[in-house]
Amino acid sequence: MRNYIFAPFAASLLLLLSPNSTAQTNTAPSILAKATVATPEEDNYDVKYVKIDLQATNTSTMIAGSSLTRAVVTAPSITEYYFELTSQLTIDSAHFNGQYLPVTQVNGFVNKIVLPAAL
Repeated sequence: MRNYIFAPFAASLLLLLSPNSTAQTNTAPSILAKATVATPEEDNYDVKYVKIDLQATNTSTMIAGSSLTRAVVTAPSITEYYFELTSQLTIDSAHFNGQYLPVTQVNGFVNKIVLPAAL
């Protein structure tokens, strides 16, 4: 029988809209054309809760926001958290269990946070 690790985690992301956003140029690849999971590492956890908080005004094309993700690790363990976000948005920071961690864009929609310890 497979052992499952229950390890809730959260990553907060500050998002800033780039000048080349889809709302302004309509040149972004279609989300409908991408695979359900962009990288196999996304199958290592099961998302249970997502909260997205956006701030925008009618005086600027910039948006800011944060997201909170809670998930259960379904793999024996994970050392990296992979997630999807369009490259047209900039990630200012990631906050994981009280610690700021760097975010690396792997390719296209796929981003990665190296965790300080295996979950």
